[in-house]
Amino acid sequence: MSRRASRSPRDRPSRREAVESRLLAVLQRRLEEGQSLASITVDSLVAEAGVSRANFYIHFQDKVDLLEGWLLETRQVLFEVSNAWYSAAASQLSQPRIHELLGEIFGVYRARMTLMRAMYETVLHDPTVREEFAEAFELHFVALTEHIRNGQRDGAIRPELDPRATAEWLICLVERVPMQIDRNAAPRELEGHTAAIAQIIYRTLYDLGNH
Repeated sequence: MSRRASRSPRDRPSRREAVESRLLAVLQRRLEEGQSLASITVDSLVAEAGVSRANFYIHFQDKVDLLEGWLLETRQVLFEVSNAWYSAAASQLSQPRIHELLGEIFGVYRARMTLMRAMYETVLHDPTVREEFAEAFELHFVALTEHIRNGQRDGAIRPELDPRATAEWLICLVERVPMQIDRNAAPRELEGHTAAIAQIIYRTLYDLGNH
């Protein structure tokens, strides 16, 4: 059975969650110290987490399998937060509101930055993880595309925009910004980036008077 087939958010008993939490805490700390995911062995991970090797393999096939469970939960949280933007009526979205929503979205990324970057490394050589990332992006693409179409229909978003292409570019922009900012960046720097992206999104979609 593949990792993908064996993974389900509903099939996560508390014992597994406890083991996962301990392992992820150690993994995150070591990644923050500058170690790469590839250099961290299962043996060293379980030893530091106080988990037996046998217990690790009862729950996970490998390190990537451990991270995939975390990724599924992160996907759910990120979409729930982002959907406050996608599901809103375009006519009700001011630039300050976009700024506020982006701050919440970026907060999800920032809180999970270390492990998220490890997953990005894994995408390069793991087709299962690559597929899961593609599916996650597609959810956001579809939702924002629908938001743009609805806004165009209501006269609240520029009619000449291609909904799908615009959605893809904006989602990629929102996703890349928090990943490129240093995790130790000062709040003022984070606020500056958030304000800049909010302005780009607002002027691209909603500020009809400037076009």
